[in-house]
Amino acid sequence: MKNLTAFNLEKDKRVQGKKWFSTYNGYFNKKDVFDSFIKVIKKIENRLPKQINILYAGSGPGKLGEMVCRHLKLKGFKTKLYLTDISKKHLTENKNSKTTKIIQDLETLNLPIKFDLILMRSTLDYFANKQKQIKVLKKIKKHMKEKAFFINQA
Repeated sequence: MKNLTAFNLEKDKRVQGKKWFSTYNGYFNKKDVFDSFIKVIKKIENRLPKQINILYAGSGPGKLGEMVCRHLKLKGFKTKLYLTDISKKHLTENKNSKTTKIIQDLETLNLPIKFDLILMRSTLDYFANKQKQIKVLKKIKKHMKEKAFFINQA
């Protein structure tokens, strides 16, 4: 049998790419959802470095990450955004040529850099049990700089 991540990806194939934005009544494309993340960013932005590496883990097309970068750039930050998702179809929906797209399973996440800010939302439920979720969270932690922030929406 395929691993669980591959199984979940197969089950979600009908809502990958452009269709993702209309899933759950457009939840992943709603301004108020993005604004809830920006509200948190505003609370911590004075503790972020002016040159910031951001990882959006389980990013889908990455629109949330792009919105966070746009906000930070308006505040004078220099941002570098990395998207990681197991779905190539999701990642190809992101048309920003300056954004790095990485096709990778979060259970085996292994990137050569550490990040100042890591975003994640609606991703842990793809991992079937507490042990797998803990494994993913440990992978996330491994990729964080010492004074980094992790913002997750379950």
